[in-house]
Amino acid sequence: MMIKRIKNLLKLNKKKSEENVYAKIDELFSTLGVDELCIQVGEDLIPFCEVICEKIQDLRKKLKDKTGLIIPPVRVIDNLDFQENEYQIKLRNKLVFTGFTVPTSDYATNEISRSLENACMENLDIVMTNEMVEKYIE
Repeated sequence: MMIKRIKNLLKLNKKKSEENVYAKIDELFSTLGVDELCIQVGEDLIPFCEVICEKIQDLRKKLKDKTGLIIPPVRVIDNLDFQENEYQIKLRNKLVFTGFTVPTSDYATNEISRSLENACMENLDIVMTNEMVEKYIE
């Protein structure tokens, strides 16, 4: 009888320690965070990233005026595995758009900006989480 109790206590302690490990992992990921909005560009679109960032800034202001909500920061990163002229838009690590564009400064930046705007408007519920809305209320 005593051995059964000891075994049960050991199982219970093991389970609690596993839960603590998972809680710590969840805490780690929450501190690392997930990019709310991310644009990945192929190697040939990298030279236009500075202009893309300027367009994104204008787009965020435009969407604020249009919706009354401030769209979270957008991360622009390169992906050397992409095909020529390819770009992708991800919302909370969910791929929502893949496109190809002409690699010129004006055309590429306008196309990517337009695609980002459409992705944000179509997926506003993903972009604006309850947590973000609560921040606005505060």
